[in-house]
Order: sequence, then structure tokens, then C-alpha cells
Amino acid sequence: MGASYSSPDLTITVVDKCLPKYAYRPFPSHRKKEPGGLIAEFTAFPPDICRAADADANYWWTDCQFLAYNDSALYVMATPYHIRLQHTWLPVRGFPQGKICRYDIAGERFCCKPLPTFCSVYPKVQPHPDGQQFAFIGDGEVVVKCDDEELRNNYRVPRDLNFSLCKYCAISPSGHYLSVLSRVHGSYEIQVYSMDCKLSVIGTTMCHRICPEFVATPKYNEHVECMWSPDSKYLAVGSSLAVLFIMDCCQFTNICNVFADVIDDCTLSTVHAFDFNPLYGHHILSVGGTDSNIYTIDVIEGKIIQKTESHSKSMIDCIKYSPDGTTVAVAMGDFSIKLFDMHDCSPMFSIVVKDVCSTTRQPTAGAYPASIHLCFTKSGEELAVSSSDGYIRIWQLPRKLNLQYLCKMNILTLMPVNSLKKINLPKQLIHFLLDDYK
Repeated sequence: MGASYSSPDLTITVVDKCLPKYAYRPFPSHRKKEPGGLIAEFTAFPPDICRAADADANYWWTDCQFLAYNDSALYVMATPYHIRLQHTWLPVRGFPQGKICRYDIAGERFCCKPLPTFCSVYPKVQPHPDGQQFAFIGDGEVVVKCDDEELRNNYRVPRDLNFSLCKYCAISPSGHYLSVLSRVHGSYEIQVYSMDCKLSVIGTTMCHRICPEFVATPKYNEHVECMWSPDSKYLAVGSSLAVLFIMDCCQFTNICNVFADVIDDCTLSTVHAFDFNPLYGHHILSVGGTDSNIYTIDVIEGKIIQKTESHSKSMIDCIKYSPDGTTVAVAMGDFSIKLFDMHDCSPMFSIVVKDVCSTTRQPTAGAYPASIHLCFTKSGEELAVSSSDGYIRIWQLPRKLNLQYLCKMNILTLMPVNSLKKINLPKQLIHFLLDDYK
């Protein structure tokens, strides 16, 4: 298992993206608010699921993701934990672990559909770009399900004879590849699969062979994540032990260790504090440092392009680019959300959640993130925040959309998204409509 290998017949290649067979479904107009307004605030689990335990005393590891080209539906996944310093966190009894709920927000009332899922690790749901599948970690294995009435399994990555435990998975933006981070004894292994027709291994390698600092702890209390680049060629792999490296998935080689080769005066703020800029294939990455600054780097050149002050003494919890790459949202440890214009890295807007939210339950403070994940709608006008207090909050953002962009979003509502490439239109226009930046 220590050696890396690649299949001679399977490689990472440039292929067309998987796209939904339905037209773009915009965010419901009747739910829109003034900029900075709280559109919705709801618990990760419906009240009838949560009534069995004291939710106020727990740290909730939550995640929410809008479906591909569907801003009227989102997946929510969560597990409440008892925090144990320097030890593995314990799930709270009386709650389901990693249950996924699909919320339909198009109607007058939210419609919640709990799905029969289970997660033995920190929960994270990965919607597929085709809008019909989603992936998550089950009981130490990767499960890819089809979101239909039968909720059938499309793919499955089980544990192997080496007793590896899957900890995180990510579907590539193209929809053709799946990456899996697994803990194998005292190390981490990264595997890349092809998802075309069947699940086939492209390659695998041990993380410490690429980045010696990327190791596992004896107490099993670290958290790891990986993220594909927009062109589905590179992987950013991070650890809560303040390690972040970039891997070329074609060659299974290290491009750079971000906080050793590029940024040397701080470390990674949290394991969620990095994101690729979708305007570039795999060159530009923004990361949050322990000095509360946002660094935008060129991973190929190995240099810092821009250093942006967050104007806060709190740690950076997570970072997320808008789909058009013009705005970056930064969640801070003081439970505020800051927006920056990525053209000049200037502050655009700030939301202080504690001043707006109606719930009396205050988010967990201290050394752990207040906000776990961020997710923009396709239009970039709304932002969903999954929080450690067990709530999902959707915010209205200040966006000045030009006529060109408005026309684009309207065109996407007129026909199935996957049929756009069959229309006799200039390639440049097709790329613009599908955010296919190259």
C-alpha cells in the first residue's frame, strides 16, 4: 500500500463536464431579502428528529450544499458531538449520525425529506454536477447514491484488507472523478477513481510520500479534507494539523506544500480555510492563515499574489469563492461573514450573525470553528452557512449583476443545461454560459 501507482489504461484527461438534464432552477424570488438580510434559519435536522437530546450543549458538525444548477434545493448533513480535547470526539446519543436531509425551498414552506444515511466520520455531502447523485462517507466506506425514489447505490468504495478507513471524499467539478482520503494504520492514503460507467482506480499513493508532514495522530482526533481544482486536474489536500499540499492527479506528484514552500510566516487556520478560484484552471488558490490574513497564491509559480487583511482578530473558519470567481466569502471565528472583491481584494460587505439571528442559542466559541462550511447559490446572490450551533442560515448578498450576467441566468432556465453544448453557438459563448473557464 505504500507505493504509488497509476492504471496504464486510466488517466486524468480533459473531458466534457457532466451537466444536469434539467434547466437551471433559480432561488425562489418570494424568499429574497434586502442585502445582508437573513432569508432562512433552520436546524440541520427537523425538530421531530432532534427532540431526543439536549442540542444546546453540543458542537454540531454541519454541512449544507445547493444542488447543481438548482438553487431551490439543498442537502444538509450533520452530526452533534461531545468535544473531547486531544481525543476522538464522541457523537451525541439520541441523534442520528450523518443523516442527510434534502430541503426543497421553492414552496411557501420548507419541505424536508430525511434520507436513510449514516456517517461514521465528520459529515460532508458531495453533490454530483449532474444533479442526480451525491456522495458521502458511510460506515468507513464511500457511498455514491442516486437521488431518486429508490435511493439506490450507484458506486461504493468499501474497506479493504488493509483495514483502511475512509475519512473524506470529493467529486471532481467535471463529475468524472472521485478522490478518497483513507486512514491506513498511522498514515493517510489518497485514491483517485474514474466514475465513468463503473468505479475504476486511476491511482493511489500515501500522503506522507508526497508531503512528509501529512501524518495521522495516534489519538485519531485530526480532520482531513481534499478539494479538486476547477479543471479537475489538481487536488488540494489539507489537515487540521495545519498542513496543506497541492497534488497533480495526472502524475501523482507534489506541486507545492503551501505553508512550507509559499507561505512561511503562518500556518493553515482551519482545515476548511482554502478554496480554488473558479476563474482559473488550477493556478489560483486562496487560503486563510493563523495570522487572520487571506493569502491568494499561484500554486504553479509558488508565490503569493495578494495578501488581504480580514480586519478581524478572530481566526478564519472557512473560505469560499462565488461561482463566477469575483467574490470570496470568509467566515470568521467571531461568527461574522465577510465578503471581498477579488479584483482588488477590497472589503465589500460584512454580516455579524449574532446581531441578526433570532435564535437564543449562541454558537460555540473558542478554538473550534463557528462556521463549518459555506455554499453559494449558482447566481452568487445567496450564501448558505452551516454552523456549529446546529443551524443552517441562508443570507441575501449584495450583488450588482450586469445585463450580460442576467441574460446568462435567464437563458439557463429555458432548456436542460446538458443540451446547451448541442446548440449551434460560438464556443466562447457556450463556455460563458456554463462557467467553463480555461
